Amino acid sequence: MSSPTFDSLRQTLKNLRRRRNTLFIIKQASTVIIALALLLLAASILGASLALDKTGNTFLFAALIAALGLLTWRIVHVFSRRHDNDSHLAHYVEEQFPDLEQRLLTSLEFSEADLVNGRSGVSTQFIQQLWLDAQQHVQQQREQVETVTPAKGSWISLSAATAVVAVVALVLVASDGLFNASARLLWPFSINEPVVLVAAPEILPDIEISVQPGDVELQRGDSVTIIAKVVNAIPGSVVLRLQEDNVNWRDVSMSRDGNGSDSATYSYFIPSLQLDTTYYVSFEERGEHSSQQYQISLFDLPQVEQIDIAFDYPDYTALEDSVETDSGDMLVPEGTQVQLSLSFNKAIASGEL
Repeated sequence: MSSPTFDSLRQTLKNLRRRRNTLFIIKQASTVIIALALLLLAASILGASLALDKTGNTFLFAALIAALGLLTWRIVHVFSRRHDNDSHLAHYVEEQFPDLEQRLLTSLEFSEADLVNGRSGVSTQFIQQLWLDAQQHVQQQREQVETVTPAKGSWISLSAATAVVAVVALVLVASDGLFNASARLLWPFSINEPVVLVAAPEILPDIEISVQPGDVELQRGDSVTIIAKVVNAIPGSVVLRLQEDNVNWRDVSMSRDGNGSDSATYSYFIPSLQLDTTYYVSFEERGEHSSQQYQISLFDLPQVEQIDIAFDYPDYTALEDSVETDSGDMLVPEGTQVQLSLSFNKAIASGEL
């Protein structure tokens, strides 16, 4: 025996379920699109402001993919929980249309086999009458049943998603920085990072110091000019350090006489040297630098400090021999023997008269 009421009722519920599922998917997909568009805009702003490299864009790309996966999982999870059977759907329709009362729900409790064979305690006539009654109400309110799930909310969500995508697209296109950042973000694997050539650190040549006259011997009282030449640096000041008593150092500033592109010359004039002197030069340039120590040794020229004269007169003069101390001039008779005694300021190897 056929059951047009049962088939019609099943088909109505099937259409209703399909409609509900479609509208649910539209609404949830719109939410996902809005979220992804806003995430893309935020990530593009972040990438443009931080000037992220390939690694940073790849990280943001992975975060977007993770967010998309999480949202998709949520839709599937919620949709699976909303997979209603016919009985649950009938309850929902009944809540929306109280005038159906228990007809729709009760009719679903009996199958076509129950109509043919009956059920314990229920006659086939009762079941057939129940189906006929349900069929009449379904036909009367088919259009209302099919609009149980309102489409307005879903279409509003879809319109909002379209508007958000359009606004985000306009913002990205209007700004070259954001547009480039979004392009790098959507597929960071195509980014070709510029090869940065790291310049080798500049190795500065060693600073060299030369000092003149270096070690030297001078006559006491002579003058001397000490010259220092600095190569591979031009220090602002050079100090000459002098030691005359083997204990204390005395500092004087040297004058810069001239300089080239990477060298300079400094000098200091000493008008009269009276003591043996040790000296060296020092300055600050890329650290402290000092020359070696040099020695100025003074000497005195040999000179006669005293002349003593002993006279041995000849006999014919009858003069007594005599000695003149610290003298030099002589006026004596012919034949007088003279002995000179000379005292020098220092030892000498030989001398001539």
